[in-house]
Amino acid sequence: MISKVEDYLDDNKKIKHSEISKLMEEKLEKTKFSLKKKFGVLHQFFDFAYTPVIQSGGFYNLKINKNSDENYLKGDVIIINMAAKYFEMNCHLTRTLLINPTEDVGKNY
Repeated sequence: MISKVEDYLDDNKKIKHSEISKLMEEKLEKTKFSLKKKFGVLHQFFDFAYTPVIQSGGFYNLKINKNSDENYLKGDVIIINMAAKYFEMNCHLTRTLLINPTEDVGKNY
């Protein structure tokens, strides 16, 4: 999905955070069944803890109960959150994309 987000930005396509989140969820659901072949993961014990959360545009809320909003993707700082559960083990993943960051943003990151 990172490459898809990059493509949207490169092509100047307007897409809402909530739309990207839905696309991610659909893609993750489809790939869930290939996990056994690739990693030995039993798909019936694997699930996503919450819908992926996409944020950009300068107003970030890093709480777990945050949902993707209806704002459009902006090419500045993009935060992508997701979480997965396998048996009783939970994993929270966050990816931060910095697009042409200012010197201050780069230093702070």
